[in-house]
Amino acid sequence: MPSAEDVRPRKWSDIRILFDEGSYSVISGIYDGGHHHVLGERWNGRGDKPGFPHQGGNPLWHVVPEFLAIPILHGLLDRLSIHNNQPPERTTAILS
Repeated sequence: MPSAEDVRPRKWSDIRILFDEGSYSVISGIYDGGHHHVLGERWNGRGDKPGFPHQGGNPLWHVVPEFLAIPILHGLLDRLSIHNNQPPERTTAILS
């Protein structure tokens, strides 16, 4: 199971991990030579499975449509506030 840190497809640059709790991750980054950051998300899989999305067994990020970016960020903040007592290795968030 790749962690968010291990998923680095060529079409993404300037990746910042916003949330990674093992099975689900969210990033901010520049997609396909764009001019502004967008959100990317993925389900990380288990064992040797690449999770979703993937192409040819290689893990990828799904580009979050712009109209869903704010609701996803609100959901992540809610999730972090509920689980604020989790050890850092279970839930990682970088909101900068």
